[in-house]
Amino acid sequence: MNLQIAPDWLRHVIQFLIQLGPGYCILLFFTELAKRKRGEEFTGMFLLSSVMASAELRLGFVLIPGTEKIPYLWIFFFSSLLALGPTLLLVSGRMLRFTLEKTIPLRRHFFPAYAAILLELFFFLAPLESKAELIEDAFLRRSRSPVALLIGIGYVHLTFYCFYSVRLFRKSFREIDVRLSRSTFWILLVTMSSIQLSGIGFYFHADWLFACASILMTLGNGLVFVFSARYPNFFVSLKSEIQQKRYEKTQLGGINLDAIRFRLKELMEEERSYRNEDLRMQDLAEKLLITPHQISRILNESYGKNFNEFVNGYRVEEAKKILLEEPTKTVLSIGFEVGFNTKSTFNAQFLKITGMTPAEWRKKI
Repeated sequence: MNLQIAPDWLRHVIQFLIQLGPGYCILLFFTELAKRKRGEEFTGMFLLSSVMASAELRLGFVLIPGTEKIPYLWIFFFSSLLALGPTLLLVSGRMLRFTLEKTIPLRRHFFPAYAAILLELFFFLAPLESKAELIEDAFLRRSRSPVALLIGIGYVHLTFYCFYSVRLFRKSFREIDVRLSRSTFWILLVTMSSIQLSGIGFYFHADWLFACASILMTLGNGLVFVFSARYPNFFVSLKSEIQQKRYEKTQLGGINLDAIRFRLKELMEEERSYRNEDLRMQDLAEKLLITPHQISRILNESYGKNFNEFVNGYRVEEAKKILLEEPTKTVLSIGFEVGFNTKSTFNAQFLKITGMTPAEWRKKI
């Protein structure tokens, strides 16, 4: 069925729903950007949202008459499409890296996207008429057009990475039962279904199918955005839960001291449990599957510290970095951020560990 014969109001509603998908991606992009601290690397979700916004925005143009006559609307579309799969693998790999046998080498996976960038730059340096003709030909002839063939390669490429990511999740969750796995699978399922349907709709001139698939993409993006907004640490939590489940398996045969120390390091350095101002010895003991008495003894014998000294040491170390890297933040706000609940406690512990107050540290260094 030809979508162009539909009433104007319906076409406007459909286009709004389609472009809402890239809108979610842009919101997620800025959300991840706002959460990023100075010196930290960009998160996988930050990169994925930017690439998805670029690709999906242009896919929505397929159903807007006249956009094929404006070549520059399509610049870096193919490279974005080819970067989607590897970026999805990047996100999956970071979430599941504690269950994978080896690290996935990602750099080579982006080579097709890099090659596409060079080809697109060459293409857009061509005379204006030839660019418009090739793009318009892709809209009219689709499956028989060279540009449409490139889009098809992009679809197949992305489909491969979607299936590969699902395979990684299934393998990981088969070994370790994770509470958040069902939500992740739903998001992947919606994404994969929308990709397959939009590819079929594009190549067979089935505009209604293409529109429905694009709206399904919007739903997938909306799920990711809602989870990120409702649960700001959703994807971090998934990684943390995988770590915890894996650790629990190592303790089934009895106490493994090396595993306890390793997990304790993960809790403090990666999950930054010390930021919780209400953190108690009992809380850490429960995560480590040992008694408070056992963790007290481990801290004393392995680190030469009691519980408060151990936790406050991590708090002060992070505070030292923030004091230097973010000079606009007040000393009090930094103290609260790293897990202290009063300014006096923050000052006292900082002085005890460094020999100077937070204000003196900021001035001296």
